[in-house]
Amino acid sequence: MVTICLYSGWFTTIHFDRERVEITIASAHVHVRGWYHYVNTSPLPAVLTLGVPFPVDADHGLPIVVRLVEASDLNGDGGRAIYARGHGEERRFRLVFGPGEGKWIGLEYVQPTTVTSGRYILRSTRLWRRAIECADFVLAARVESR
Repeated sequence: MVTICLYSGWFTTIHFDRERVEITIASAHVHVRGWYHYVNTSPLPAVLTLGVPFPVDADHGLPIVVRLVEASDLNGDGGRAIYARGHGEERRFRLVFGPGEGKWIGLEYVQPTTVTSGRYILRSTRLWRRAIECADFVLAARVESR
């Protein structure tokens, strides 16, 4: 029971406080580019394992391209690749934070779809037990000529 709580976000010193997500919907895929900011509020180092859930259903397949990067700013300057583990609808990765350190995590994926709509999971902040300070979403539709 204690292990589940420690990894659930209930007792972590790391807080998810900001995000910027750009979603483009086209006729055969959904392209998502997201930046997520986390900060360690402790004077001690901390490690956090995160899962990346993908909204998969009959009309939205598993993502075919996944890129994760860790950066010190929103532009991704000086970012380094993060290698996620797992397959299927959720990938996991581990973040190591220094005392008081903040990081941006960039996630990009292309998801095949049979419809001209997409889904984005917004329930992840519930586990953090605090409201997110800022969330920017940019939605676009790509019009393709035939």
